[in-house]
Amino acid sequence: MRAMILSTFGSPLQEVDLRIPTPNPEQLLIRVHARGFCRTDLSIAI
Repeated sequence: MRAMILSTFGSPLQEVDLRIPTPNPEQLLIRVHARGFCRTDLSIAI
Protein backbone atom coordinates (compact mmCIF):
# COMPACT_ATOMS: atom_id res chain seq x y z
CA MET A 1 0.00 0.00 0.00
CA ARG A 2 1.14 3.56 -0.57
CA ALA A 3 1.61 5.87 2.40
CA MET A 4 2.91 9.36 3.07
CA ILE A 5 5.46 9.32 5.90
CA LEU A 6 6.73 12.23 7.97
CA SER A 7 10.03 10.87 9.24
CA THR A 8 11.35 14.09 10.81
CA PHE A 9 9.52 17.21 11.97
CA GLY A 10 9.91 19.92 9.34
CA SER A 11 10.96 17.54 6.57
CA PRO A 12 8.84 16.98 3.45
CA LEU A 13 6.43 14.07 3.35
CA GLN A 14 7.80 10.98 1.59
CA GLU A 15 5.69 8.58 -0.46
CA VAL A 16 6.58 4.99 0.42
CA ASP A 17 5.24 1.51 -0.33
CA LEU A 18 4.38 -0.54 2.75
CA ARG A 19 3.25 -4.12 3.03
CA ILE A 20 -0.45 -4.62 3.66
CA PRO A 21 -0.85 -5.69 7.29
CA THR A 22 -2.61 -8.91 8.24
CA PRO A 23 -5.36 -8.19 10.79
CA ASN A 24 -5.83 -10.26 13.92
CA PRO A 25 -9.11 -12.23 14.21
CA GLU A 26 -10.73 -9.42 16.23
CA GLN A 27 -9.54 -6.69 13.81
CA LEU A 28 -10.84 -5.43 10.48
CA LEU A 29 -8.85 -4.37 7.40
CA ILE A 30 -10.51 -1.74 5.20
CA ARG A 31 -9.52 -0.38 1.79
CA VAL A 32 -9.37 3.41 1.47
CA HIS A 33 -9.90 4.70 -2.07
CA ALA A 34 -9.22 8.38 -1.44
CA ARG A 35 -7.82 10.60 1.27
CA GLY A 36 -7.64 14.39 1.55
CA PHE A 37 -5.36 16.73 3.44
CA CYS A 38 -6.17 20.05 5.02
CA ARG A 39 -3.69 22.84 5.64
CA THR A 40 -3.49 21.85 9.31
CA ASP A 41 -2.29 18.36 8.33
CA LEU A 42 0.38 19.78 6.03
CA SER A 43 1.53 22.49 8.48
CA ILE A 44 3.14 19.77 10.60
CA ALA A 45 5.55 18.98 7.76
CA ILE A 46 6.48 22.61 7.09
